Amino acid sequence: MASGEEASAKLKEAAGVDLVRIHCTVCHSVDYIEMNSPFPKRAGWEAEVRKMMKVMGAPIAEPEVAPIVDYLTKQYGVE
Repeated sequence: MASGEEASAKLKEAAGVDLVRIHCTVCHSVDYIEMNSPFPKRAGWEAEVRKMMKVMGAPIAEPEVAPIVDYLTKQYGVE
């Protein structure tokens, strides 16, 4: 079952995980985050978050961008 497969991945518990759960998993599964990591640098994750905001219409407020990018970089990328 597709939904069972999507639920197989879990976000790593760390500062910022709540914002990622609120904003990112509304539109796609956690698998998408793991599939696209690791980006070589923080800039890659920031570009991805901003693309989700501008192109996909993710309702992320500007003050929430940095904590989301911090989380994604520390947990799934390279600082």
